[in-house]
Amino acid sequence: MTMDARQVAYTMVALGCLWAALTAVLPHAPGAYRLAWGLLFWGLLPYCVLLMLTGILQGTPLVASGAAVLGVDLLVRSVFPPGTGAADVVTWYLPLALVVIVLPAGSALGRWLQRRGAEDTG
Repeated sequence: MTMDARQVAYTMVALGCLWAALTAVLPHAPGAYRLAWGLLFWGLLPYCVLLMLTGILQGTPLVASGAAVLGVDLLVRSVFPPGTGAADVVTWYLPLALVVIVLPAGSALGRWLQRRGAEDTG
């Protein structure tokens, strides 16, 4: 069974939403945690935008956009986990950077790969 680009994008959106939820759970007191609702909703923004783009983008640009957003989000939030003092700036500006910079860059990369693949085969 093969997956088409939309199914791959939906899987990336689901994984990204799970990652956003996991990173929004912050230590509160010794042995206790709390869900930071603002951080959760802000962290879901790139994946909501990607979900909306599944109706516009197709094929390689859609998959490349999703892979870029999920990959950068996983990398940055692993290096700078939310709730630590130094990571607060990164935590609050990351979703905006993912939507404004990474998503279009991933789409452009996907279009370039798609054109390059078409040139190689034909």
